Amino acid sequence: MQKIKKLLPNLLLLSLSITLSLFVVEIIARKIGHEEFAQNRLYILSDYSVFVYKPDTDAILKRQEFTTDVKINSKGIRDYEYDYEKGKNVKRIEMFGDSFIAAFQVPLEKSISKKLESSLNKNSKSIKYEVLNMGLSGSGPTPQVLLLGKEGIKYNPDMVIFNLYMGNDFVKVDYGISGSMPKEIFQDSSNLENAAFKVTKIQKLKNIIFRNYFTYSYLKNVINNIRYGEANDIAYSEINIYKKQYPENVERNLDKLKIILKHLKRYTDEKRIKLLVVLIPTKAQVDKEKFADLAEQYSLNASELEINKAQKIFLQFGRENNITMIDLLPEFSKRNKNNTFYFEIDGHWNEKGQELAANFIYENLINSRILQKG
Repeated sequence: MQKIKKLLPNLLLLSLSITLSLFVVEIIARKIGHEEFAQNRLYILSDYSVFVYKPDTDAILKRQEFTTDVKINSKGIRDYEYDYEKGKNVKRIEMFGDSFIAAFQVPLEKSISKKLESSLNKNSKSIKYEVLNMGLSGSGPTPQVLLLGKEGIKYNPDMVIFNLYMGNDFVKVDYGISGSMPKEIFQDSSNLENAAFKVTKIQKLKNIIFRNYFTYSYLKNVINNIRYGEANDIAYSEINIYKKQYPENVERNLDKLKIILKHLKRYTDEKRIKLLVVLIPTKAQVDKEKFADLAEQYSLNASELEINKAQKIFLQFGRENNITMIDLLPEFSKRNKNNTFYFEIDGHWNEKGQELAANFIYENLINSRILQKG
């Protein structure tokens, strides 16, 4: 007992020293990666295993090319406030997708969702259109489909526009999920609204630590870079989507994405919701100089590559499965002059890119009579 009493002050001092050290390290880590930390805190782990936005949060995102004030509303989407119940003479469209649709790089009113909403209402006499920004930055198609089934459906949408980014959406299909989501879930069910997804206590704890203790996420990224390095970069690089012969991991994820899209078609048909899939091109596909630079970076020649292979695959898939698709690549390529529509460093659409995409989708909705003029 006497020995324990003697050791107690030392143990307390050691504990205090460790706590103080961790506190200092955390301050330094947040200072180094303050923008990433701010964005991390926008997310929480949902009860259906998807990292979604935390309701009523906001963050100032500062990058070399832009500064934006990102606000998440009370229901957890980057948009204005909307009731679940739809008003009279209101048509609702939900825009699903990744960071291109979330559009953190531009003010909300300059995003593709709000630009499309503005065009629809400007030319409508009797119908009010609401285009909800359901974009989930840092996510792949799997969590986006789950978000529709668990949250998006509550808004009673008349149409779902599901946006696929050709750069990585079939390379990182499950990105934004805690754990993995077997493709069988989408094969066996057309309706995931009542599906149960088990989120363990360990998953919840890891999420709390990851979102609030930045040293953990920072060190995790450093360790992963050391462990996997260049091999990991190549495995998930967009260069893979241009190869005439896809790597095995791309083929596997492409197969899963096709299963997910078939599920999405069954689900929207069952709910009598119109479905439109939009194919978002990469900066390298739109700007030939960027494509040449990318090929040179990975020491590949033209005979090994096919710049629009991904679009061809999905357009054919759409025809075979009666899924209406719009390919933005021809329009963006035609109007591009020295990388007109993408941020040079960030790589996402700038305001001109958001506007062109919205205008092109609007014209297709009206001209093809997917939407009737109100």
